[in-house]
Amino acid sequence: IIKIFLLMTSILFGISSIIDTPNIPFNYSHIRSVFTRDERFEQTKNTINSIRKYCPDAKIFIIECSNYETNKSQLDYLKENSDYFINIWDKIELHQYIFSISKTLGACTMFFELINYIIQNKLLFDNYFFMSGRYYLTDKFNFDLYKDAKILQFKTDGIHTSTILYKFNYDYLCLYKEHLIANFNPNLSYEDIYRIFCENNKEAVTELIKDGYEGYIAVDGNKI
Repeated sequence: IIKIFLLMTSILFGISSIIDTPNIPFNYSHIRSVFTRDERFEQTKNTINSIRKYCPDAKIFIIECSNYETNKSQLDYLKENSDYFINIWDKIELHQYIFSISKTLGACTMFFELINYIIQNKLLFDNYFFMSGRYYLTDKFNFDLYKDAKILQFKTDGIHTSTILYKFNYDYLCLYKEHLIANFNPNLSYEDIYRIFCENNKEAVTELIKDGYEGYIAVDGNKI
């Protein structure tokens, strides 16, 4: 008998994180990250703390792909300060995708693993938010504005889609998994793949306002 647990809280925040980034360029930047491992760890701690502070009812799910053999204290912190944690470092067959020169390939691979875990383990929530470990919520974040949205889309300038912060309800989360499988293209950015999904389901899209989240771009350190 398979038991399905409907959790009382309605919010899951998924954080994708690679704290120990390899010294491998992207196809659009010779620098993968200007931040050290310790700096990226502190940024991810800030991500976690901001969710706990500004969205206290949320459960936190961290997906990582880093080697923690000599950094057990960091691993312990992430496990202790999240509700769900998976480190896919041991899936060696995925390294060629996650650490390739294509950021799109890496992002899609990690997100696909995250969605698979959610669906296979029946983590049922009304709202699934996703953000990178480099970013964090601010005091201007207002969950009540988005709790009824089926899909959340952020456009940096009213035109270009960003995946700094985005959201689905459960039905559209499952649809997005199918979209990733059918529409993956390494020549497109992950943002464009998400934009196409939003355009295909525009009747369900709510636009995310600018205020409420900040962070640092990995390749140059600029704050947005």
